[in-house]
Amino acid sequence: MTVEVYRGRERTEAYLIQHWLADNGIDAMVTDVHTQGLANLLTPGTPNGLALRVTRADEARARTLIAEFLQPKAPAPPWTCTACGEVNDAVFGSCWKCQSDAPV
Repeated sequence: MTVEVYRGRERTEAYLIQHWLADNGIDAMVTDVHTQGLANLLTPGTPNGLALRVTRADEARARTLIAEFLQPKAPAPPWTCTACGEVNDAVFGSCWKCQSDAPV
């Protein structure tokens, strides 16, 4: 028997969460794939899209993992290049000034 643990607003979010659960050892099934488009036309932006279902045994852990996945992430701090001393935003893998690699 499966239980619904999440109902998303969009296809991408549902599949990202499904993969997150799989990476953590939980098989999740995406349902309502064929009705998602119609549902969003009727009430756009509401959580009536794709649903994720897991076995009852995995329900509690899946809900915890989903909450963790949806928690806003703090941006990574900038890093200082060890070669030239330039401060770079965290999104850069190399220094914009001297092209040295970011520290690991």
